[in-house]
Amino acid sequence: MGAAQLAQATVGNNAANASTPGYSRRRVNLVEAPSVRLSGGIFGTGVQAANVVRLRNALIDTQRRADSQELNYSQAQSSILEQVDSLLGPTGDSGLGNALNGLFSAFGDLASHPEDAATRQALLGQGQGFADAVRQTRDRLVSMESDGFASVSDRVAEVNSTAQRLADINSQTLAGQPDPSLQDEQDRLVDRLSELIGVRATTRADGTVQVVVDGTGIQLVDGARATALTVSGTPTGGTVSLSVGGATLGNPRGEIGGLLHMRNSSVDGLPAAISKLDTLASGVIAAVNRVHASGSGLTLAQSVTGSVTVSNPAATLATAGLWLTPVAGTLNIGVFDASGNFVSSGSVSVDPSTMSLNGLATALDALPNIDASVSGGKLVISAANAANRIAFGPDGSDSLVALGVNGFFTGTDAASIQVSSTLQATPNLIAAAQANFTAGTISPGDNRNALALAALGTSRILAGGTQTPDEALGAFGADVGTWARSASTRTSTQQALLDAANAQLQQTSGVNIDEGLADMLKYWHAYEASAKYISTVNSMIDSLMGIL
Repeated sequence: MGAAQLAQATVGNNAANASTPGYSRRRVNLVEAPSVRLSGGIFGTGVQAANVVRLRNALIDTQRRADSQELNYSQAQSSILEQVDSLLGPTGDSGLGNALNGLFSAFGDLASHPEDAATRQALLGQGQGFADAVRQTRDRLVSMESDGFASVSDRVAEVNSTAQRLADINSQTLAGQPDPSLQDEQDRLVDRLSELIGVRATTRADGTVQVVVDGTGIQLVDGARATALTVSGTPTGGTVSLSVGGATLGNPRGEIGGLLHMRNSSVDGLPAAISKLDTLASGVIAAVNRVHASGSGLTLAQSVTGSVTVSNPAATLATAGLWLTPVAGTLNIGVFDASGNFVSSGSVSVDPSTMSLNGLATALDALPNIDASVSGGKLVISAANAANRIAFGPDGSDSLVALGVNGFFTGTDAASIQVSSTLQATPNLIAAAQANFTAGTISPGDNRNALALAALGTSRILAGGTQTPDEALGAFGADVGTWARSASTRTSTQQALLDAANAQLQQTSGVNIDEGLADMLKYWHAYEASAKYISTVNSMIDSLMGIL
């Protein structure tokens, strides 16, 4: 009767926990009680409960955890990449795409109305709109880097608390008999560790669980001892790494592994997206400034200061660490009076392998009616006579672009791009025209430079001369879209595999209510039969005692 009662209680506990997450169905193993030898022969003494066991399959657990860690790895990547993809959007539909198209459209309007003040002001607005869109996009990507670092730190803290809880349960297991409830809790904790970082677990003979990081021999939990996981790095920039007991984890899986990949990868992670955006911005800055630097505005400046600082003006231009390295070529410059009458012109041959910024300033200073110097690491070019003005001609050396002289944009990448504050203060300096040093003229209605600027919108000026700006932005978005679709596909595949493994686990360990009801009836009848047997034996003994 006691065995039937225990079995019945176990079935009832199964039914009560049918919806409890992580609960494993239990079963009482019933065995025949030891027989006794009497003078009349060998007699059975009934049934007894050998033990209560959890119905669990170690192979299914191992596969399910492997599928779970890969699913969480892919989900973490997919979630971030979907945000990046939506941030960029289809070319022409996103804020960045509209801003890019608006910039070159505004250059076209300038070409149609080079003397119109409102057109110039509108161009400045479109230019700053593009610069703002680029910077805001980059800021959002950098913010996602920082958020990713914070998420990794939070998950690392959860790994450590989960590992410590598992070590505590291991201690309880060592102190007594195996407890199915504690064993279920061990499995739940190992499952969570697998979701977070990817682990392999081994149950020892004493009931404790040893946990190592998957793909390594690095232990997180060994009996009653847990080793802390630590994260190193900064929220943005550089590389974030994980270590356990001083040993670096090369390629962790699980959610942490996916977050870490997105935070670190220069191939298909956030650093890659930031780098591509920087490359796009730098390319547009260089292309626009290259044309603008060689042009002239409705009015000319008496002095121009470059926007790029050179830390060592004595170093050659090729080794000075400039964002764009000049090439061997000729830089042309002219001088006009305040009324637009030609005064003089000259040229400087630039060889970046031998000429420094100081040397370039000296060569320019030697030209007639020109003063040039270096101030605070920046090139300053002025008309020697304060009543005169300077105009730039073709620059085959790219020195003006590299040093930020007479540019439409300042800055060198997506983080620093801005429309020149000088142009914003004096829109008439926008270089829609081109000075003619041979004829000695500058025409206010000249739109040749504005036409060249507008033409950049449909010219293959980016990606080594293979893509237009619109195509480059589209390729950037397509790359991110490919990364996102790949992560999404992996997520769907892993979800299907995990669902199949969970179904197998449910068949083995899940509570079947119909089966439980059948077992209840079986043990009820067994209990009744045992009670009837005892009652019958008791009546027989009473009858015998009555005779005696």
